[in-house]
Amino acid sequence: FYAGQVLLALEHLHSLNIVYRDLKPENVLLDKRGNCRVSDMGLACQVPQQGLRGRCGTRGYWAPEMLDKEKRYGLEVDWWSYGCTIYQMLFGKSPFRTDEAKALKPEDTRASIDLATLTMDVPYPKKTFDDSAIAMLSELFQRDPKKRLGSNGADEIKLSLFFSNLDWGVLENGSMEPPFVPNRDINAQS
Repeated sequence: FYAGQVLLALEHLHSLNIVYRDLKPENVLLDKRGNCRVSDMGLACQVPQQGLRGRCGTRGYWAPEMLDKEKRYGLEVDWWSYGCTIYQMLFGKSPFRTDEAKALKPEDTRASIDLATLTMDVPYPKKTFDDSAIAMLSELFQRDPKKRLGSNGADEIKLSLFFSNLDWGVLENGSMEPPFVPNRDINAQS
């Protein structure tokens, strides 16, 4: 449900040629009915024809092409961070901030996260990830942005086995019941 709603938000932004660049669980909020709202649009921008350059967003959610200051990138970076977000929803951490990433040795945590993003094989503990999640995430973590799941649009992600039980029409029109409705007493202060 939540992964589907976030995908719809990115699909809408991408239909306007807007790249979000800061997708992470902290930027996905629940409204009073339990529906996702993507927040903090401060790094979102339209993608110029030649693409964008530079690091933007949160380390550990950056796509590999963002780490290369000379490379230009486009909307595909959002699908990489979408994969990181789904991974964290299922496992509790971004894959590039796990113990496996820290074991790559650089003493500097930032360098360790960057090296993991560029080189690490993402671990998928069987007790957490089923085959459909592994298949989808593996394609979202494709280091070549042109081969990354979603590079041809959100529809190819929607067709993933991971979403086989999700009725996209019902989700899109807002008539799917959220699995959790926050108590009205839950807010930033409490």
